[in-house]
Amino acid sequence: TLLNILAGLDVPTAGSATVEGFDLLGMSAKDRLRYRREAVGFVWQQTARNLLPFLTAAQNIALPMQLKGRRGRGAGGRQAVRVAGLLEALEISDLAGRRPAELSGGQQQRVAIAVAMANDPAVLLADEPTGELDSETGAAIFEAFRTVNRELGATVVIVTHDPLVAGEVRRTVAIRDGRTSSEVLRRTVTD
Repeated sequence: TLLNILAGLDVPTAGSATVEGFDLLGMSAKDRLRYRREAVGFVWQQTARNLLPFLTAAQNIALPMQLKGRRGRGAGGRQAVRVAGLLEALEISDLAGRRPAELSGGQQQRVAIAVAMANDPAVLLADEPTGELDSETGAAIFEAFRTVNRELGATVVIVTHDPLVAGEVRRTVAIRDGRTSSEVLRRTVTD
């Protein structure tokens, strides 16, 4: 529920929710759509849910930019540069021409992170992003999230039930019965 509200998929029924200056409680459906296209990116646990199976990795990454409507002279070239930059930042340039069925689960998640970052959102939301991956691949995905935070400047919010994930992040907020039950700040390899 929390991620759906932060992503603008669900509307909160009470209280307040503000992300990057967007008041999620008072937004119209049209405003929420613009918010989802511009302010947030989303990575789902199920790798197949993140990517369109008939598109290549590069085409999947370009799609959010096309849906946002980046037009004008040179738009295609700017999109190609952004796609190449994301593929390089996430160390998956060699996968640009492959379709999801030709990728491992970890490769699919890295492409999904690139898709989520295509429109340069301020916030990247991830729902159990390593839940279907082995521990070694999961570690690589967390390194990709650190890259997104460090090099692309996005805030990364990860929701998980896995207590081991807490060791991979700088700040952990535990929620129990809809309320914050604890918060831990730590210095980790992410600093």
